[in-house]
Amino acid sequence: MTESLLLTIGRRVVLTMQQSLTTMRSTPQRIADVSLIALFVFAISLPVLKMFVSSDESEVIAIEQRRMAPFPELEYRRVGSILWAKKRSLQDFPRAFEAWYDDHVGFRFSLIRCYNMAKVVGLTVENSLKTGEAAQGNVIVGRDGWLYLGGSSNIRDFRRSDCYTPADLAAWHAALAQRRDWLAARGSGYAFLVAPNKATIYPEFMPRSMSKTDLPSRLEQLLAEVS
Repeated sequence: MTESLLLTIGRRVVLTMQQSLTTMRSTPQRIADVSLIALFVFAISLPVLKMFVSSDESEVIAIEQRRMAPFPELEYRRVGSILWAKKRSLQDFPRAFEAWYDDHVGFRFSLIRCYNMAKVVGLTVENSLKTGEAAQGNVIVGRDGWLYLGGSSNIRDFRRSDCYTPADLAAWHAALAQRRDWLAARGSGYAFLVAPNKATIYPEFMPRSMSKTDLPSRLEQLLAEVS
């Protein structure tokens, strides 16, 4: 009985406070609140509205080299005089509808670009990136907005902190010599080419924190071994 009475009193107090706060709000404040809510609803409705105005199918075909996901259709079976949707069709519908919506939502490419830019500058929870850090190990943010392929092996290779051992160099030398001799025996020459990566061509835009050691690079070690 006491708990019920206290609960009733508490509800009355909260209700009275809410009414007091509502009364205290000025008319301009109410207009600002309603305007903000209306603006928010309009903003989140724009992509849906654009879906029915125009399609980005040509951009998807040109950029992603694929067709947009079609709208899912339910499969039916007849039970007497009634058509019932098949269970498997109902189970697959949410996933298929999500794929269709993801492809057809308005301003799709603009939203993807904004999201990726937010990831780069650290505005999302998923990636809070700074210059010199890697996004999930795949991207290194360089200076002046330059992006490089990440991964621990690429970073070690650029910094020259993971040199070949004598055994590694001997294995490389033996493998290259075997290929050269095999082709020479058949009247063919052998050329071994090493394609440079982006960090090798444009090292000046790599993060300053990724300084190089004084050790030779793997390529320099290999060239010295086979020359």
